[in-house]
Amino acid sequence: MNHNGNESHSPLLRKMAELYTSLLTYEPGYLGYAEFPEADDPVWLLGTKYIVKEDGVEAVRQAFRSLLWLTYRKGFAAIDGEGGRTTDTGWGCMLRAGQMMLANALVRRHLGRDWQWSTDPSEITQRDDYLRLLRLFQDKKSATFSIHQIALMGQSDGKPVGEWFGPNTVAQALKRLVQYDTWSDLRMHVAMDHMLVLSEIRSLCQATNDSPWKPLVLVIPLRLGLADMNEIYIGALGKALQIRGSLGMLGGRPSHALYFVGVQANQLVFLDPHTTQNFVDLDQEPIDDSSYHCWNAQRMPINAIDPSIALSYYIENEADLNEWCSEARAHLIDSSNHMLFEITEIPPSWPCCEPESATGGLDASNINTAGSSSGRAAHSASDDPNANRRYDTSDDEFELL
Repeated sequence: MNHNGNESHSPLLRKMAELYTSLLTYEPGYLGYAEFPEADDPVWLLGTKYIVKEDGVEAVRQAFRSLLWLTYRKGFAAIDGEGGRTTDTGWGCMLRAGQMMLANALVRRHLGRDWQWSTDPSEITQRDDYLRLLRLFQDKKSATFSIHQIALMGQSDGKPVGEWFGPNTVAQALKRLVQYDTWSDLRMHVAMDHMLVLSEIRSLCQATNDSPWKPLVLVIPLRLGLADMNEIYIGALGKALQIRGSLGMLGGRPSHALYFVGVQANQLVFLDPHTTQNFVDLDQEPIDDSSYHCWNAQRMPINAIDPSIALSYYIENEADLNEWCSEARAHLIDSSNHMLFEITEIPPSWPCCEPESATGGLDASNINTAGSSSGRAAHSASDDPNANRRYDTSDDEFELL
């Protein structure tokens, strides 16, 4: 069933389509519910190490429950005008995965690495900031990172509302929206072509030598195989989720996006957006935030995922960047015969590259991503060899079948 958003459905047909897609939620052959077995292998959640036998399984569960969980919703205001879509069931899973990645980055930014959620509101530290953060992602067009804003951002670049996004596409949409979140005041860099250019990051995070460094969300889209994950990358991928500042990984299976938050041995731990929940108005008291936290961790083998993924990291300052680079080089580059990506100080000479600028702004009334990324487009869909990079077409592998 193709949900490309181009057809005009009658209300009855739309309801039937929503009912059908709501049934397409889980892949029993790949998903497991074993949670965190008391094995010798440590559990890594967003770059933090837990040894179940020593820390106790409840400590790991609490860390997992404290992660923000964004899922399909129904009953929100129509995204694309009167009579439009009031649910993202069946097509919004990668958008929700992207929301989860960014939401947990903002937890690091505003609440700290060790912040924990509680079912008792009186026990939640920094609750006002927590709720302010959560409202950025609620299902209202006025919310900066709502499903509405992400879908409409994609629409402005040729992705009709209701069409499936791939990891790179959602990262590019979020990168543009981040600029409107003045409270968080962070930067987002999408490192294309399996290459991280440090000079681009420095110019993005620090406009001048005297300017304060802006925290960074770093996203690295990768393709690690053709139709299936190439097993030579499995070891490195597990290590990539253990590096400091990890925000996990966007990926999944074709038509089934997941947000991978950690790893134990060769098993990935993930949050699944494929649960349709009712719209929750976070501006109305009493506030029920329980549906934004998941109680059951799920796992799947690394070799079962689709080869198109996007790693993500939170980097607080320049010292953090230097330490991150040292870890990445030690564990993913220098010690590996099969590098996931490269780190270079300056852009390669082929062809002309134009680094991002920390001082560049966007006109909200006329947003254009033509210059939002820099360097060579390995998978560019543009026919113009001199055009700046937009979205790589590896996302086509993620379209609904």
